[in-house]
Amino acid sequence: MVILHLGGGEYFGLDEVAARVWELIASPATVGEIERTLLSEYDVEASECASDLDSLLASLDERGLIEILDADSADDS
Repeated sequence: MVILHLGGGEYFGLDEVAARVWELIASPATVGEIERTLLSEYDVEASECASDLDSLLASLDERGLIEILDADSADDS
């Protein structure tokens, strides 16, 4: 899967798991919900899943492709 950042005109390639995360965040979801889904679909240790997911989300956020809200901000939306 490839994502185009419309604001910057950059393309970002996603592997299979990152593409699945992208599908899961198409609708607002908590990090815990995403992690539970990945753990049920892939053969991965929970600690590795959590670490890799945090890194991916931070990278997408840093590039302006997603917005991460804490629970209080999400309640205010």
